[in-house]
Amino acid sequence: MSSYGLIFKEKHSYNDIGLIMKSNDRSLLPAVKRQQVDIAFQDGKIDLQKEPVYDNRIITVTFAYHFKTLFEMQEKKRQMAAWLSGTGRLVFDDEPNKFYVAKVFESIPIEQSLRRMAVQVLFECQPFAYSDAIMQVFRITQQGQMVTLDVDGNVRTCGKITLRNTGTSTLNNITFSREREK
Repeated sequence: MSSYGLIFKEKHSYNDIGLIMKSNDRSLLPAVKRQQVDIAFQDGKIDLQKEPVYDNRIITVTFAYHFKTLFEMQEKKRQMAAWLSGTGRLVFDDEPNKFYVAKVFESIPIEQSLRRMAVQVLFECQPFAYSDAIMQVFRITQQGQMVTLDVDGNVRTCGKITLRNTGTSTLNNITFSREREK
C-alpha cells in the first residue's frame, strides 16, 4: 500500500488517524444519469437526454492499520468510526487543490488478521471535484471597458459574480454576457 493519504472532515488519514491508505477507485468520470422512456411493444428505449447529467461519484479507498494489542485495535476502530461519520470535504494528497463533498453511507466491514486490520470505505461524493473560490479583481476606469473572466473547469456549472463599486461614480447599464468556448 502507498503511504500517501487523504483529508476528510479536516483530519488527515495518516498524520491524524494513523492509517495507511490505498486508493482503489477514483474513476475518470461519474456515471451518467439515464433519462430514458421505455415504451411497451417498441424496441429499445427513447433517450430524452440532450446533454449529460451525472450521478454521484463513488470513490473507494482501503485503509490499513497495524496494532500491537486488541485494545489498541478497538480504540482505533472507534476513532475511525467517529472520523468517517457525517459529511465533509474529501481532499487527496496528490490533488491538494481540489476537493469532493463526500459522505459514507455504506457499512464498513473490517478485515482482520494477526496484528493488522483493513477496511474498505466507499465515499459517495457530488459528481465533480471543486476548487476553492477564485477571486479576480478588475479595475474598470473608463466607460465601455470590457473585462473577461476565464474559468478553468471542464463542466458547466453555476458561478457567483460579485460587483462592488469602490469609487464615487454611479454605475449604469452594466451588462454581463456568457460565451461558451467551442
